[in-house]
Amino acid sequence: TGINQNSMSKFAQWVTKGGVDEQWDAYVKSLKKNHLDEVIKINQKIYDSYTQKMSKLGVDLNSLGK
Repeated sequence: TGINQNSMSKFAQWVTKGGVDEQWDAYVKSLKKNHLDEVIKINQKIYDSYTQKMSKLGVDLNSLGK
């Protein structure tokens, strides 16, 4: 939640008021403080598990929606 709230808030601020160049390093630091690296690892494990299961079921995820 902290990551999403911070990201949306900063995106809106940067689009309307600018400042991304000056604030980027602090923004990345705040993401890391909210455990971004751990969130990425968890999401990657979930994605890998999902794609593995779909492959075992014979589902070609690349062909969906075509």
